[in-house]
Amino acid sequence: MISFVFPPLNFSGSERPFQFSRYLPEFGYTPLVITQENFLNYRIEKDFDSLEKLHPESKTYRLKTYKSFIERFKFIGWTDELIYKLIRKKKILSRILEFPGQLLYKKREWEFQVFWKAFYLKITRKPVLVFATGPEWKNLEIGYKVSKFLGLPLIVDMRDPWTYGVLWNPKDKADAEFQIRKEREILGHATRVVFTSPLTESVMLKKYPLILANKTHSVTNGFDTELENFQKAKNLDKFVLTFTGKLSLGVRNPEIFLKGFQLACSNSDFRKDALLQFIGYIDDFKEQIESYNKYDNIVIKEPVTREESIREMIDSDILVLIQTISGLGDDVISGKIFEYINTRRTILAVAPESGGDAWLLRQNEKGHITGIEDENKIKDSLIALWNQWKSNTLNSEESMDISKYNRYNLTKELADILDIVLKKAAHSNAN
Repeated sequence: MISFVFPPLNFSGSERPFQFSRYLPEFGYTPLVITQENFLNYRIEKDFDSLEKLHPESKTYRLKTYKSFIERFKFIGWTDELIYKLIRKKKILSRILEFPGQLLYKKREWEFQVFWKAFYLKITRKPVLVFATGPEWKNLEIGYKVSKFLGLPLIVDMRDPWTYGVLWNPKDKADAEFQIRKEREILGHATRVVFTSPLTESVMLKKYPLILANKTHSVTNGFDTELENFQKAKNLDKFVLTFTGKLSLGVRNPEIFLKGFQLACSNSDFRKDALLQFIGYIDDFKEQIESYNKYDNIVIKEPVTREESIREMIDSDILVLIQTISGLGDDVISGKIFEYINTRRTILAVAPESGGDAWLLRQNEKGHITGIEDENKIKDSLIALWNQWKSNTLNSEESMDISKYNRYNLTKELADILDIVLKKAAHSNAN
C-alpha cells in the first residue's frame, strides 16, 4: 500500500488508507504500508493515539526524509517555536533549511525511496498486490512503476479527479497533456480502479470508456468510531454550529456561508443564541472569518485530535459542511460528511445542489442543502434550523441505518475487489 500520508499525521488524506490497513487483516490481507515519516505540509498535526487502532498484522514502513532529518535537531525545533510565537508562522527555519534538499532531490526523493523499499519487500515479504492511493498523484505514478517492475497487479484508489475540476492546475499546455497521458497510461495498466464517488466513476467511464470498461468500482469513504460513549455534554444554552476540517480556496471557501450567517445575525434573537465554531486547518481564512465576527459569536480553534473532533461534533446542534467546487469536479464526496452522518447531528450542506455531497445526502434523505450561490437561502436555512432548535424539534435522525458507511463494511467491499483481482491473476498464470 503506497500512501504519501498516514497516521500519526492527522490529515484527511491519511484516514482512508489507515482504515483499510486497520481492517484488511480481518479479511485475509496483510497491508505493507509504505509512507513518509514526515510530510511536506507544515501545518499537519500528529495524532499518535490513532496508531493503537492498527491491526497487529498491519506493517507500516515510514521512510525517513531529508526534512525529517532536519527536524531532529532540537535547536531548529526550538527556533521554529519561537518564531511561531512571534509571527504565527509555522516552522520557518525548517522550511529554509529544507530548500537545498528540495533542489538536490528535485522532488524525486519519495519515488526513489518507495521503489527500493518495494523491491526489498518483494524479496522478503512476497506481496501479491500493489495498492496506490491518490492524491498525491505521485503515489499512482510510483505504484504503476512498482507494479510493472515487480510484476504485480495494480489497484488504483482514485479519491479525487486528477485531470479535471478545480484541483487540476497544470502549469501549461504541455504539462496538461503530460498529466492526461500519464493518467491514461496508469489507468490502462491498472487491474482495478476504485473511486470514492459513484458520480466520479461515471464521469471517468465517459472519459475513458475503453480503458476502464469492466474494471471500476465505487467504495466511498466512511466513519470508523463507535459513538456509544459520546454524549452531548456542554453548550446546552447555545445554538452551536460547527465546521471541522480544512478550508481551501476554490474547494472549501467559507465566504458564501459567512455572508448567510451574517444575514441571519440581523435577527437579534438568532445572533444572541448562535455560536459558530471553525475547527481545523483554517489559517488562510482567519482574517476573513474574523471580519464577519461582528457580534462576537464566531470562534476559531486550532486542529484537534480525532477524538476531540468527535466530541466537538457531538456537542453541536448543526454540523456545517462547506464544499464550494462548482461545475466539473463537483462530483466528489467529501470524507468529512461521513463523520458528520455518524454523529447523527443535523447537517447544513453549503454545497452544489448537483454535486456529490448533495447526492449522498439525498440518497439518505438527510441534511439541508443550500447550494453555493445565494446567501439568502443559507440565511433562511439557518433561521429555520434555529427555530427547530428553539422548539426542541431539531431532528437527530437516530433511527437511520448508516452501517453501510462503517469503515469495516467498506473494507469488506475492498477485500472482495482484491479477491477478484487475485482470482483473475491466478487464472491467467494457470493458463
